[in-house]
Amino acid sequence: MIIVSFNVRREFEDDGENRFEKRKDHIKATIEKRRPDIMGFQEVLPEALAWFKKTLKDYTVVGTGRDEDLGDEATAIAFNRDKYDLVSMDTFWLSPEPCKPGSRYEDQSDCPRTCTMVLLNERATGKVFRVYNTHLDHIGPAARLHGAEQIVKRFSEEKLFPDAPLLVMGDFNAFPSDSEVRFFSEKAGLRDLTAEIEGTFHDFGNLETPEKIDYIFASKQWVSTAVGIWDDMDGERFVSDHFPVFVEMYHK
Repeated sequence: MIIVSFNVRREFEDDGENRFEKRKDHIKATIEKRRPDIMGFQEVLPEALAWFKKTLKDYTVVGTGRDEDLGDEATAIAFNRDKYDLVSMDTFWLSPEPCKPGSRYEDQSDCPRTCTMVLLNERATGKVFRVYNTHLDHIGPAARLHGAEQIVKRFSEEKLFPDAPLLVMGDFNAFPSDSEVRFFSEKAGLRDLTAEIEGTFHDFGNLETPEKIDYIFASKQWVSTAVGIWDDMDGERFVSDHFPVFVEMYHK
């Protein structure tokens, strides 16, 4: 299967020709060409979420906004509906009150942060597995670590198929050497399947050296066969200010 983590960059008028509205056709064409099985999106505003649901006709798209009224950005997940059945889905807030919409840690930015989880059944094999998609805080290292700890804690609290293989993906807003990223490997025993990727955030080509802040981590049951980035261009237009990262993989 092909798994993708994709920060789509929310709509900002200041982005000019790189606004989400201007990139939509390129995003659609890239997904149709690449045909991934599962995608984790970050920075998905309600209008973009509705567009993904309407446009990605082969996919089921789930997730909800991070604010108290469930507006603003979602950490959405899309999966091929012909290959997978949805067993369970949940969005929780990275905060001391994960079931309280809009909640956050005191030592983070003003932006609430969420994680969306889906438990999927692969029709061809009958195997179930979990996917967690998140977007950690862009300002507070402590808040990012709290979020990582909370996601890992959630693993041990799952009651339905508690031993199912799992994937954790997203924009972590941190470098591989940072403690909040290392936590997933050192404390949770997960592997960064995207470790060989050197850079993902490029600011629409404005960074001479892209920064590695997007990841796909996996439990030991997964075997990766290929890894890379989507660097598809539409003239001079990127799909986003991040390169989407992908892994081709299978479970043992």
